[in-house]
Amino acid sequence: MERSATYLDHLHIFGVSYKTAGVHDRQAFSLSETEQHALLSSLRDQTDFKGFIVSTCNRTEIIGTTEHPEAILALFLDITNAGHEAFDDLGYHISGYKALVHLFRMGVGMESQIPGDFEIIMQVRKGFRMALKAGTINGYLEKIINQVIHASKRVKTETAYSTGATSVSYAAAKYIKDSNDDLSNAKITLYGLGKFGRITLDHLLGLTDASNITLVNRSDEKSEQYATETGAVFCPHAELNSAIDNADILIVATGADRPILQVGDLNKPALHTVIDMAVPSNVNPAVGNLPQLKLLNVDELSQMTREALQQRHNQAPQVEQILSQEIQELLDWHVMRTQSPKIQASIESLLETKYSSLPELVSHAYEQPMNDETEEEYLRHKMQRYFCHHIRRGKTVDMIQTELSSRVSVTP
Repeated sequence: MERSATYLDHLHIFGVSYKTAGVHDRQAFSLSETEQHALLSSLRDQTDFKGFIVSTCNRTEIIGTTEHPEAILALFLDITNAGHEAFDDLGYHISGYKALVHLFRMGVGMESQIPGDFEIIMQVRKGFRMALKAGTINGYLEKIINQVIHASKRVKTETAYSTGATSVSYAAAKYIKDSNDDLSNAKITLYGLGKFGRITLDHLLGLTDASNITLVNRSDEKSEQYATETGAVFCPHAELNSAIDNADILIVATGADRPILQVGDLNKPALHTVIDMAVPSNVNPAVGNLPQLKLLNVDELSQMTREALQQRHNQAPQVEQILSQEIQELLDWHVMRTQSPKIQASIESLLETKYSSLPELVSHAYEQPMNDETEEEYLRHKMQRYFCHHIRRGKTVDMIQTELSSRVSVTP
């Protein structure tokens, strides 16, 4: 077996995502955890591959370094039973610098179906941990992943790219959180446990103790099951009125074709918020006329999601700037790891000569000003960046040193 490739030119990504294939077609390329373990073992034993796998409902990607990308693709297609023809139609192969940029964009949620989806970095971490156990991670890949994780953290803390409600169920939970100072004693009744109801329940469990949530569903078996699994309170459908009587907040996620809750059903002293997530509405709009009660429908919740998505789109240029900085830092590291001794020797030689205009020459493009206490440290750092920048554009260390020496003046 040949030595594992460790250079950027050998970075490859094979994938299928929501951008290239519909749900049904993507399923053919999806990998269960068992299949991921099996594929990593095959890649480790039969190829020079070093990397990991990301497999979610929206994408499956094989990411890593190799000198034989065709072998990686063949093993991937073998384990999925998907043919080359299907991959040619639905998949993509990205390599080199473009693969690196794609990995960073994916890690911060820029390639997600919902921009700013922060869950994707959790999937990247999960794939990395699995590959680490399988023995398909080396120091080079670990450095890349750590840089991607760092970029994701910066995006989350320095921008609003991952904030705001981007689904109706999340918008409902966020409204409840934002409109109530204290949810520790608030009683919430969730009526309906279909797809939206179950997702909403997950969000509610992140807001308050499960004992504050009462579950009601037409199928008592389903509501009792979810109550048992989560610790929420089970209420038989026959006792729906009692669950409403005791509620401060009611969320309706049923699937009827008409309003099934009327003004008389919801005119309760304690009930102050009703959220109707059904289409068509399952709560009579006249309920909104009750003075003590706020009624929200799907249109209002959707407006919240549109505003959040627009906010995320507005943050994209700031995210791109962070990615540019993080990728630049990684590329500089890539150069330094191979040419550090020569670069450091050239920097020392230039500093010993005491060129007076050197600081201005190598740092004019950087906004952060120097001060006397950090001048030498600052200058060394900027000179490293200067050398790395030009080495990545084809110049040698000697060429850069000669060019700098010819352009600066010696301190008298």
